[in-house]
Amino acid sequence: MKPASLVPRCSLALALAVPALGACQLAGDGDGPELASARQPIINGNTATVGQFPTVVAIRNNGLCTGTLVAPDIVLTAAHCIHPATLGLSSQAQVTARTEVVLDTIDATRSGGRVIAARDTVVITAFAEPGDPDVGLIFLAQAVTDRAPTPLNLTPAGAQTGVAVTMVGYGETASGSVGRLLYTAPKSSVSCAGFGVNNALFLCFDQRSGPGICSGDSGGPALAEVDGVVKVVGVTSFGDRDCTVLGAHMRTDAIVTRDFLQAHAPELLCRADGACDAICGTAGLAPDPDCAPSCASDAECGEGYCGNGDTCLPAPYAPGGIGSACASNDECATGQCATDGEQALCAESCLRAGSSCPDGFDCKTGLCWPRTGCDAGGGGLGGAAALALLALVRRLRPRRRAVA
Repeated sequence: MKPASLVPRCSLALALAVPALGACQLAGDGDGPELASARQPIINGNTATVGQFPTVVAIRNNGLCTGTLVAPDIVLTAAHCIHPATLGLSSQAQVTARTEVVLDTIDATRSGGRVIAARDTVVITAFAEPGDPDVGLIFLAQAVTDRAPTPLNLTPAGAQTGVAVTMVGYGETASGSVGRLLYTAPKSSVSCAGFGVNNALFLCFDQRSGPGICSGDSGGPALAEVDGVVKVVGVTSFGDRDCTVLGAHMRTDAIVTRDFLQAHAPELLCRADGACDAICGTAGLAPDPDCAPSCASDAECGEGYCGNGDTCLPAPYAPGGIGSACASNDECATGQCATDGEQALCAESCLRAGSSCPDGFDCKTGLCWPRTGCDAGGGGLGGAAALALLALVRRLRPRRRAVA
């Protein structure tokens, strides 16, 4: 049973609109409950500057929410921010058509910033009301390539009760205005049990002491340093009507979150982001290239093998292993997705002299590539194919830094 005072932290028509327990509705609809306001000064936060949180975006459709750029063309947000029922729309296609994100702005109510339309939107099917799993994705019509996306925390160890987070969002200020980008000083989470909320799904924050979330902050990130890397550990979801008691954030490490991402955006999981996620390589997830243990021989790597960088790699053709199909570098344990012009496969660096590749692979243009019948002698790729392979392979081993 969910407490009847819980409301989503979205804002509609750039005004406060948080009807209890229900979908957020447009002011003036006439069919919904009277809209409540929340002007208590407990939501005081610090005003952000342009570029301080380069991956935090404003989301505009029938309402106002916040999101985080977690891949060049993907924004993570709350399900209720892009849910047809929440927005008073009849289909997900209508939501997509009305949704846009704004980068590089500290005031979502004004013109300015970079505006990108949504190509697609998808929400977790389990969401119906506050307290349900609350996560969604916006796929952008244009990729954002001038900044590093913020990685996600996937392991419970990174978001235990007591974790200190920075909350960021375009939510309400103490004066009642909404749309300004604010952030909190690091604040520690508390157990959700005292609020009747599921600890396995949410990170909870006591808003009776200091700043917290309110209308407009929905979908925004709760950021924490995990293994030296700033990651999204939670997605702003709901709280009490007056923003004075509880702020709850959907956990990115929750099993239902991982399952949702695996189904709709597996490229967000287990990628080279500068930190090892221990869950990777299990639960049906690809190995994390940052977790590769050092090795001296194949015998130390179980079913995998000892690669040329003296790290254990998945067996060839296994998920993330060399020879397996890929669409991006993040899908490969080596961090290298290459193409010969006909197929894109995970590859491993090698040298023509003094360096070996696994059985069935030859070193071609500096990469271990599957041997074919016509080139079983180990010769290199010829002409345009070799150029394509060299031109398109990119080694991505970014080391994420704090976004604040």
